[in-house]
Amino acid sequence: MRTRILFSSTPAHGHLLPLVPLERAARRAGHVTAFLTHGSVADIVAPAEVLSAGATLGAALAEVHRRTGADASTDMSLATVAEFFGGARIDLGARSPRLSSRSSTRM
Repeated sequence: MRTRILFSSTPAHGHLLPLVPLERAARRAGHVTAFLTHGSVADIVAPAEVLSAGATLGAALAEVHRRTGADASTDMSLATVAEFFGGARIDLGARSPRLSSRSSTRM
């Protein structure tokens, strides 16, 4: 039975790379796979399809800094992590053309 599997990740190596072997194994087993992440990391997961969505890592980090003054790449406090994953990334991602349009059905 072929299953469609979507792997979703923030566009950061430490979040994305652990998913790559899982995606490759699923694809080798005959499943249809894709990644939902920012297109800037497509070369990392190639040849898997990338459904580009959300902001770049740099844009998300900059937005956290703008909102809080914190450097989310070094400040792992609960407030900063929550702002990165539950605030800035969500808000920036909601402005993504793919997420604001339901027209894509490629996968």
